[in-house]
Amino acid sequence: MVDLPLLSAPSLKQQMAGHRSANMTLEQLEALSAEQKAKMVLVVQDPFTSYYDAQVVADFIRLVEALGYQPVLLPFSPNGKAQHIKGFLTRFARTAQKTADFLNRVAQLGMPLVGVDPALVLCYRDEYKQTLGDKRGDFQVLLVHEWLPKALTSDAVPIWAVSPGTCSVTVPK
Repeated sequence: MVDLPLLSAPSLKQQMAGHRSANMTLEQLEALSAEQKAKMVLVVQDPFTSYYDAQVVADFIRLVEALGYQPVLLPFSPNGKAQHIKGFLTRFARTAQKTADFLNRVAQLGMPLVGVDPALVLCYRDEYKQTLGDKRGDFQVLLVHEWLPKALTSDAVPIWAVSPGTCSVTVPK
């Protein structure tokens, strides 16, 4: 094997060490009030950006914070895309069902789920639907560009975060 991609250095785990986005369990999320949940964004990890381009995920987490939300980095869970591509469809179905069950549980919290890698998000929409049918459930993982307009029209976004040019310098924070 030649020209394998290098793992990110520092890793996403190292970049997020001590960051509040990486320290919430599902049980802690379930215990939040509706008001707290309204300010949360759940970031769905994928192997490509989390392990090979970790800075993209870290930057997205910082963007979410700058827009006035609290990002929560969900634990990494294989989505099975590589199994599907290689034709290991039985294994893919098992992996997909396990991940779909987790994402359905998380989706019941009513917080947006956002995936950084479009291939991952589209896998959830297409391959999971094709393989699992109704067993997939109703969870929805948004692409960044689908979530962003909703976030920008929300009251959670401080005006200085979206004001053009030098206008943000004159607006009190």
